[in-house]
Amino acid sequence: MLTVFPCFAREDCQVARDLAEFLERGASVRMFLEDGEIGSGETIVSKAADGLQAAVILLILSPESAPSLGARRHWEPVLLDQPRREGVKVATVLARSCEFPALLRRDVFFDLTQNRLAAFREIKRWLMALEPGSRQLEFEPARQSGVDGCDAEMEKLRQSLADAPGTDVLVGADKTILALEFARQSKRDFEGLVWLSCTAQTLASLAGDMASQLGMSLEGDVEENLIQLGKLCSQRRLLIVLDDASGAAERLVPGGRSSTLLIARGAGSRPELQIPAAVQACGNVPFRPALIAEIASLDISAADQLLQELVSGGAAIQLDVRYPRYVVQSAAPDKSLARAHAQAICQLFAYWAKDDSECEGDLPQLRQALDWALQDGESWALACDLSKRGVALLKSKRRQAEAFEILKAVLPEAERREDRRMLEDCTRERAWILESWGRDEQAELIRRTHRALYADQMQFNFDLV
Repeated sequence: MLTVFPCFAREDCQVARDLAEFLERGASVRMFLEDGEIGSGETIVSKAADGLQAAVILLILSPESAPSLGARRHWEPVLLDQPRREGVKVATVLARSCEFPALLRRDVFFDLTQNRLAAFREIKRWLMALEPGSRQLEFEPARQSGVDGCDAEMEKLRQSLADAPGTDVLVGADKTILALEFARQSKRDFEGLVWLSCTAQTLASLAGDMASQLGMSLEGDVEENLIQLGKLCSQRRLLIVLDDASGAAERLVPGGRSSTLLIARGAGSRPELQIPAAVQACGNVPFRPALIAEIASLDISAADQLLQELVSGGAAIQLDVRYPRYVVQSAAPDKSLARAHAQAICQLFAYWAKDDSECEGDLPQLRQALDWALQDGESWALACDLSKRGVALLKSKRRQAEAFEILKAVLPEAERREDRRMLEDCTRERAWILESWGRDEQAELIRRTHRALYADQMQFNFDLV
């Protein structure tokens, strides 16, 4: 935790206590509150010298504390020179109006006299930016333009999620935009951000996507992965957004120091929106321009232009800016283009080794394409290709639980068709995953069962030759 030493007069004790409670609730901060009060015979300068043991010193100025600064030659070595040499950060916090050296306003300065809550939030964001080892966000929310008139809702989210750990719920088909803009504006209030689009996703896939965004490698089964995610997230100050959340997705709410925002979209629809069939084929699952280009046989610039027009018209939402992805507003998948969609996904995954970071984000679309291909009686070969490419990518990312889930989904159809090659692949891969989880007996049982079922097909009667 970042250690913070506040220096304050007895008259400012309540301000210091309120600030400490706010910071310790909303950030990884430990305040030396009891040591910071200026006692009899002490000055704010001598108290700041005591605070050089901490990572940060907060000079809380008021009519009682500011006069004890004295002449510049007395305070400058202690408040500026020595902290700079020892790597200690110093900030000035004006609690109540008073006279103080202008030099203390030039560096890091916060004014509580105008809007105390806003100043508290800025102090917290400054402190969080000082924490070492900050990681670039995997999900970078795109700016949203359709949030005018939502100030009251935004402030409610700041109070319930950003100022302190908590859980909140937004209900409505249009709340994704509000949540994205809140996440974009509030990202400095958190150590990290996770955005999960839960539409048609299993718990295993959501846990895998969550771990990927957090930079974690989870090689266990679903339950083990949920335990590991819960431990990490409850100890860190994260914002977790579950868009279109269902009952299963609620198991990803970690509690602890994280905040979680659940969006229940409901069954709202926008029939007045004209959404091209190639876009409707993607359903409500996040997609990127490359997929639309493949489905509609467009070049990537034309697909980009199409999506920008849909965003401008309110038919689509841009989710992120690092790896631009979109969702459509309550559009039903176009069944007539299901095959084109599945073939486009298969083509994108054929080159995943060249661009695996992009394809990892396309996994929800692959699962949707695989579901369709398994249901369509004439697309078994396509289903096999999709499953093999998905499993290969997931194994390379050590996301075994999701790979196992895909294999289980394909297995019944492979058995019905008596596709020996696919059955052998499923047996080998499932056994390998079970062994990686330490379930050697289950792995051997799968192998024995497979051998028993197909032993007769391995025997040949040479007398008939």
